[in-house]
Amino acid sequence: MAISSRASSSPSAGRFEPSKHGRSNLDVIIAWVLVASCVAFAIFLASCKNVLNDEDESFHLRVVNLLEDSPAVQYYVDSTSIASTGYLAATALGAARPGTHAMSFKALRPQSLDADDTTDPIDLGGSFSQDFGRDRDYTVFAYGTLNDVRTFVIDEPSDKGDLDDDFIEWQMVNAAPNLPAVDVYLTAPEAHITSAEKVATIDFGGKTTPSKLKLFPRSDVTDEDAALIVDMTFELRDPNTGARLYNSGKIRVGEQTRLLFAVARNIGPGPSGLVLMGLDGNTSTMQDTDDQAVVRVVHVSSDTPALDVIRGSSFNTPLARNIAFRDHSSYVNIPTGEVDLIAVPTGGTNVFLFVEEFAALRGGAYSAYAVGPLATVDARVLTDDRRRVPTQSRFRFLNAAPSQQDGDGVDIYVTLPGQTLDFDSTDDTDTKDDAAQFRRATTLTFSFSSDYVTLKSGTYQVRVAATGTSRMLLDTQITVNDGSVQTYVLNDDPDTAVLELMPVDEAL
Repeated sequence: MAISSRASSSPSAGRFEPSKHGRSNLDVIIAWVLVASCVAFAIFLASCKNVLNDEDESFHLRVVNLLEDSPAVQYYVDSTSIASTGYLAATALGAARPGTHAMSFKALRPQSLDADDTTDPIDLGGSFSQDFGRDRDYTVFAYGTLNDVRTFVIDEPSDKGDLDDDFIEWQMVNAAPNLPAVDVYLTAPEAHITSAEKVATIDFGGKTTPSKLKLFPRSDVTDEDAALIVDMTFELRDPNTGARLYNSGKIRVGEQTRLLFAVARNIGPGPSGLVLMGLDGNTSTMQDTDDQAVVRVVHVSSDTPALDVIRGSSFNTPLARNIAFRDHSSYVNIPTGEVDLIAVPTGGTNVFLFVEEFAALRGGAYSAYAVGPLATVDARVLTDDRRRVPTQSRFRFLNAAPSQQDGDGVDIYVTLPGQTLDFDSTDDTDTKDDAAQFRRATTLTFSFSSDYVTLKSGTYQVRVAATGTSRMLLDTQITVNDGSVQTYVLNDDPDTAVLELMPVDEAL
């Protein structure tokens, strides 16, 4: 079991402890996998024959992006770009020629509206060279931050063969830099492990030995030909105190499946500081079963008095107090599942201004916007993206203007300052000023929001037009900074009765 490391501490191989059964026993922010395109690999093959090769003489390589403030990160073998992947995601395994190769990383730049801006990715630290052996699968874990990229590498044999019927195989890597070591406990009733059993201890940068489990038919399944399944539950504990650090809940897996999991740091609400990331066999990111969500209140109803907001029917569990127009509360933890928000005028309990129910997911962050005139004030709950990325800005728009309540909605355009928009370019061969390519929201009706826009930092002109027309309702400018995440609320200025954009920050 070969492991190389360039971590801040000194990772070592996981210490495997045999199962008392005599075997080796070692749902959702979503993990997703980005696969390098065939075109990219074709270019790579033509330009760097000393790297790529056929399957007869090769190793396989992938990168897991655990850089907590990163955009998509491109990785390079020698001087050739291979594939990119976002945070809490991994590239596919790609074949390359054995030998000593240099690996490096670059951050992809956000979109720019200025055609003269460079599109070259941003150089990152963390480069290293290593000898890659034939018929090995290498997984490079990049962790830390953009300003402090750290890596470690694990590898396994490439050809493990097919698994026999009735068996699964699993393996786990400790890729959480906040966790020096962890005890792994497994419950798998269909493998006759009916209670949590300690199966391994893994140091940071280490991995367990691949462990096969034999599955047995469930008592409630009468079809003898049905494929076998197992409901696995992993629990991670502190090796020194025995304290519970993480519980995956049930992970259902079918027979003849190979699983590779990575323990990673949780930057969401918690309370667990860990998540379990599936790399092979189960490509999802699993929050701890006890993880919560967070919510805050944003007051954008100009004629509504200051608000107190409580959760459920108990006035003893306030979420926000005395939130006035244009203000917002701090994020507070809430349990997952159905959440009732009840708003009352500050200091009063006998008048309900609105009652809003929404489903809170583990690890989710939410803003409850109080929108509309007082007579019909209600809440619009939006899911927030709070992860700060220092190389880009992200923003979206929320239509909360009472003057738009019965309208057909608006279209929103974002351009460079002073840039003209061509709304009638049907017969125009010069399309660089076509309005459509700068439209960031279409038919945005009252109380609805747009998708996030990701752009480089700077000043932009924002124009709001009546849907399907060039009739401008608002023409203004905004300035966005690197690392910012914001919602721009389209509202009626109570003093002038004209439309305005109000920024609301979300970033951690």
